[in-house]
This record gives sequence, C-alpha cells and structure tokens, in this order.
Amino acid sequence: MSKPFQIFLFIIKEMLSPPLKPCLVIFSIIAIIFLTELLQYKIRTENLRSLSSCRDYQTLRSFLFFTTICGIIYPTKFLVYQIIYSDYMERLSCRAFYTVLSRKWEMTVLEEGLNNRFRNMGSFENVTDNGIFQSFVHRGVKGMTNLIKQLVLSLLARVFSYLFIMKETSDQLGTTILLAIIFMVSVTLMTNIVIIYVLIYYRRRYNILRAQLDNHVSECLSNHLLVTYCHKEMDEFQRYKMRVRNYKNAVIVLEGVEHVLEILLYLITNLTKYFVYYIIYRNNKAYPTHLVMFVMQKIDVIERNTKWAGSFYEKLRTAVLDAEFAYDFVSSTKGPVRNEDNLLHHAVALEGADRSYDTGSTQCFSDSHSDEKRWISDESGDEKRDADTKWYLEATAASQPNAEPNEVYHDENAMNTVQQAKAQGPVIIQFRDFTIILNQRLLFKPLNLSIRKNDKVLIKGPNGIGKSSILRSLFGMVEYIGDIIINDVPLQNLKKSKLCSMMAICPQSPLVFKNTVRFNLGYGNVSTDEEMIRMCKRTNLFDKISEMEDGLDSLILSAGENFSGGEKKRLCVTRTALKKCAIYWFDEPTAGLDTVNMHTVVDLLTKMKGTVIVIMHADEYDRCFDQIINLERL
Repeated sequence: MSKPFQIFLFIIKEMLSPPLKPCLVIFSIIAIIFLTELLQYKIRTENLRSLSSCRDYQTLRSFLFFTTICGIIYPTKFLVYQIIYSDYMERLSCRAFYTVLSRKWEMTVLEEGLNNRFRNMGSFENVTDNGIFQSFVHRGVKGMTNLIKQLVLSLLARVFSYLFIMKETSDQLGTTILLAIIFMVSVTLMTNIVIIYVLIYYRRRYNILRAQLDNHVSECLSNHLLVTYCHKEMDEFQRYKMRVRNYKNAVIVLEGVEHVLEILLYLITNLTKYFVYYIIYRNNKAYPTHLVMFVMQKIDVIERNTKWAGSFYEKLRTAVLDAEFAYDFVSSTKGPVRNEDNLLHHAVALEGADRSYDTGSTQCFSDSHSDEKRWISDESGDEKRDADTKWYLEATAASQPNAEPNEVYHDENAMNTVQQAKAQGPVIIQFRDFTIILNQRLLFKPLNLSIRKNDKVLIKGPNGIGKSSILRSLFGMVEYIGDIIINDVPLQNLKKSKLCSMMAICPQSPLVFKNTVRFNLGYGNVSTDEEMIRMCKRTNLFDKISEMEDGLDSLILSAGENFSGGEKKRLCVTRTALKKCAIYWFDEPTAGLDTVNMHTVVDLLTKMKGTVIVIMHADEYDRCFDQIINLERL
C-alpha cells in the first residue's frame, strides 16, 4: 500500500473520530455555501449579459446594495458557525498539543523505564527548554507567515481581476473609469496592509497566551504524577481556569477580528465602488451602464474565484503536510510500543475474551487508534503469555479447591458490614480476577471485589505489592489482567473524560503549586471561599491559613517551602475532598501526620459523601471502614 494512500486512510479515520465530526459538518456547510455563492454569481452574470441597455442609476444602486449585503453576510456566516461550534474548534486547535504532550510523556517513560517513570520530570521545569513550547513558537511564526501569504494572495487576486478588466475594457470605458479603478486598487492595498498589521498583533497575543498555558502544563508535569495530570488536566481541557479563559477569549477574539476585518475590507471596497458608480452617474450619457455593471460583476467573479482557489491551495497544502507529519509521527512511535518488554502497552488477553488496554496518551490523540492490534507485536509471544496466565489460574484453583474466589477480608467489628452496604446503594466499581502484572509476574493474588455507592474502603498490604498500581491501572499506566467494571461499563469502553469526571485523586506525594492558597485549594474543582474555609476547618488547616497575611490570597512558595510536610499533605486532602464527584481515591493520606491530624483526616474520609477508597498502612482505623482489602503476595 503506497504512503499517500495510507495517509489518506489516516485522515479519513481522524475525520470520523468524535472530536472531528462536527468539523466535518462545518466543512460540508461551508462547501454548500460556496457552491451557492457561485450559483448566485452565475445567475447574476447571465442576467447582466441579457441587458441590452440600462441608464437608470437606481439599477446601479440596487445592484451595489445587493453586492454589499452579500459581501457582509458571506463572512458573517463563518463567524456564526465559529461561535456555535467554538468548543469543537477549540478541541480541534488543541489536538496537536495533546498529541505532542502525550507522546513526549510516553517517550520519556520508554527511555527511563517503568520503575523510573517519574525521574525525568526535570526536563519540563524550564518552559524555554520545552520542546512543546518551541513547537508552539515555530507554529506561531509559521502561522503569521501563512497569514501574510493568504492576505497577499487575496490582494493579488483583487489586483489581478482589476488589471484584467482594465486591459479588456480600456477602449470602451475611457481614462476616467480606469483612474477610478486604480483608486480602488490603491485603497484595497492600504486596507490589506492595515489588516495584516492588526491580525499579526492579535496573533502574537494569541501565541503568548498559548505559551503561558503550555508553561502551566509544563509546571504540572514537573510537579505531579501523570495520573493526577490526567485527572486534573486532561478532563475536557479544564486547566487553570483563568488562563484557559484567557486563551479561549483570545481564540474567539482572533476569529472575530479576522471576520470583522474581512467585512471591513468588503465595506471599504464597496465604498470605492460607490465612487466609481458616482462618476458613471455624473457621466451617464458617456458610458454604457450595463457594460460597467457587467465589468464590476466580472471583477467580483474573477476575484472571488482566484482568492478561493489560492486559499484552498494553501490550506490543502498545509493540511497535507500536517497529515503526513502526524502519520509519520504515529508510525514512528509504534516501533518502541511494540517492544515485548514495554509494560505500558503490553496487553494480556485471557482465553475467550477480547480486551484492549489503551493508554491515556493514545486516547488523547484519537479513539480510533485504540485497536488492540497496534499494541501487539508478536502473536507467538502473546499465545505464550496467555498460556502461562491460564496455567497459573488453573494451578491456583487446583491447589486451593475450597478457597473463596476473592481475597477480601472484613474486620469482624467493622462499623458497616457488606450486607449493610448492599442495602445502601448499587455497585459502582467491580474487580473480577484482577491483579497487576510487573515484569511478566503477577504482584498479588487475583482480587474479586465489589464496591458499592458510598462505601468506605481501605486497601492494605506490604510495601511494593501494588496498592497504588490499582489506581494507575484505571488510566492504563500499568498492565493488569482481569476485568474492571465501573457503573456496569467495562473500563475499556469508558471514555477517559468520563472516568476523570467521576474521580478525585489525592496522590501519595503532596502536590503544591507556587501560587495562592485559593488556587491550590480550587485546582481541579469549582469551590466557593466558604466551602474552602469550611473544609480547611475539618482538616485543621484553617489556623495555618488564618496566620498568613492575606488568608486565601496568600502565596505558597515554590515546592511549598512555607508549608510543612504535614500541612502540604492536608492541603492535598482538602483539595481532593472539595471536588464534587462519585469516587475519591486517597493514597497514604495520613503519611507524615501526627496522631491528632491523623484522627482528623480519617474522620473526614469516613464521613464524606460518595465512595471513598483509601490506601493506608495504619491498623488502628480498620473499624472505621466498610471493607478492608488485604493484598497478599503470591
């Protein structure tokens, strides 16, 4: 299969993916508009050709009014479509950003190895050294260059149409009309120069805001685990609210300015036409009006078609280059992914099941690429791993014929039994024969577990057994066998955005931004000051904030230097508890806390609304949880 044909198939798959479907609809609407405009011009041109004579100035004025209205309505349609589909356009504009960011993370993991996946975050600390930022700068300069080329192309189309008509009708129209047309060309030239300057200014502003947004994401990667990044950052483009709002406004303003300036160009051009028609009106007997009307109409026809053809060529050329780059980029990253030792994308299929474990980075690029075959490099190797897994499960069942199918243990004196939990709500998460795979080895005994709505669950086990990996498996960061079902939907069929919106995550390492206390508490959630203060009182953090000079507006230093380790931990617990969602994950929320604060945090977690899953080593709080899961090594 030739490469151009492969690129064509690649483009078709991308256009049929969910984020691009509305754009395909918009493209179809624009194509219909263009064909309709061409048909209108053809009809008007034929009508003008049929005129034998016309010396009525009212006809000229009506014709000019009709042309002006069409010139205003045509770009206004695009502006309306942009506003209506702004979310889809925004998602489309960020598609390359998601791709580069996710692939860079993936390559970092592949280079450093699974066990060292979080050691290479220093490369993201300085935004000026960030390849993503450099890519944006390059795209910004390239975007300005393309902008100038398109505007100059538009100007050349107008000048070409004028010169063509001037040469064709110079003998019939005379010097006065030719001078008037030259005046039109001059005004159009000056207008285009002003438009180029204004658009470059707004384009620079747009690129600056885009770079600031990239700087923020770079900071997230330098300070956080990817699972928190997926949870906080990749959920439907909900980044830091102010910067995202500024960026969205910049996109809308840029689109609006482009269309307003285009409308202004039509108005200025038509005002110069009024000047030409006024000369015709004053010399009504000297010039055949129908000829002038036909000439001006022909100018519009030639100009619009030339402009459209040139712009279409530029956009098509850019689209082909981008498509080829994307295709080559995806193809080049398939090589290391197929590595049999790569634990990020290694998939183990149990007999009779057809599963595909896609990573979060690939999901951001396109749902259409989650085909299981792309991650499997060697059929014989897969069959061997399937056989080994099946053998282990059969051997375990044979050696323990009377064993219970699950390894969930409940404290006899727990506050709520499983039977009581069943009466409280439906099952929200299920693990069936679930265990983590590391270096082709199962970390703990297969787990069968049902967690119901509003359950408070404690996960325990020795160090290194894979407690935190259970959470990472939800985002495709580690390999596992078995089934994970959330709200009766298999995990592989659940969209990442939906999964992120359902969960709040407090990672083991405290995540603190160099920003205000309000920003750190409100990061990833929408909370009022009253809610923040009330939650801070429940985590014994209110006294610390009250002592600071500006309260919630006080600045937290880099790496939280003005907060102790316990205060940073409670800050992260507070932030997670503020998010309104169905499932809360807390990884070692009491680590580094004194006895009083440990009691306070556990009391908060066990009385929260929603399903709470806690990873903790302490034994004295077992009575506070509905279920206790003890993970055991094989």
